[in-house]
Amino acid sequence: MRGLAAAVCAVLALSAAAQTRVRVLGTTVTPARPYVGDVVECSVTFDPGDARIEEGTLEIPPPPPSGSETELAGAVVRRKSGTWVYTARFIAWTPGPARVPIPPSAGILLPEVRVEIASALDDFGRSPPAYTDPLELPGTRLLVWGGAGGLLAAAVLAWSAVFGLLPWIRRLRRAWKEGRAGRDFARVLDYLESSAGEFRAEETWALLAKSLREYLAARTRIPYTAMTAREARATSPEELPAGVAEEAAALLAEGDSVRFARSGSGSGVSRAIERSRDILRSVEEATRDLLR
Repeated sequence: MRGLAAAVCAVLALSAAAQTRVRVLGTTVTPARPYVGDVVECSVTFDPGDARIEEGTLEIPPPPPSGSETELAGAVVRRKSGTWVYTARFIAWTPGPARVPIPPSAGILLPEVRVEIASALDDFGRSPPAYTDPLELPGTRLLVWGGAGGLLAAAVLAWSAVFGLLPWIRRLRRAWKEGRAGRDFARVLDYLESSAGEFRAEETWALLAKSLREYLAARTRIPYTAMTAREARATSPEELPAGVAEEAAALLAEGDSVRFARSGSGSGVSRAIERSRDILRSVEEATRDLLR
């Protein structure tokens, strides 16, 4: 056992003899006021003189036994701006001046370079305060998640509006416009019924046929206003309920016979108005069923 201890001492002595002492030019320490247990980075700028220095990361010896003053975590030697810099990262376990450790693999000996290690107990009267993020204010996470949820809900609503609500609004607007055509046709029928005695039969039939064609054109988007009664009879729009197109064509044909062939008299005007009302009622009820 004594022989082993003597051998270790001899190796250390030879290593120390092989190392070259250099001249320190300056030191920097990060953090500026390190505490016990902090990782301290100390950079020592030195002049190696005539010594030959190898640049690179140094080999770290095994951790020292418990109770050691410092524990070396990393060391590197670099040439920078014409000078040499030795940088050591270490942990100091006791307060007070701590010697900057340097591994034997560096091949140099630094003069006594020490870093003052502060005591948190002396500064704060207790252990260092627990770290908290100063940027995270109370309610920040709730605000962030709430904002993200609001954006997601807005995106879903926008998607629904574009692909669901807008087509329905277009259909409703079209139904309103077409419903206005029905209201206009109903007012014409009321007017013809209240003033049937003031016009000749041909004039009443002309106004009735014109209004019926305009109503059918608005409801079906088929140019009924440019069609003769025969052409209207050959048309069978899908928008109209069953039998309505045939009844409307028959009514238009009867009106043409009264107006141009002078067949019949004004006695059929009241019946024609009633038939027109039946057409109007059937079409409007069918349209309301589609919107439900």
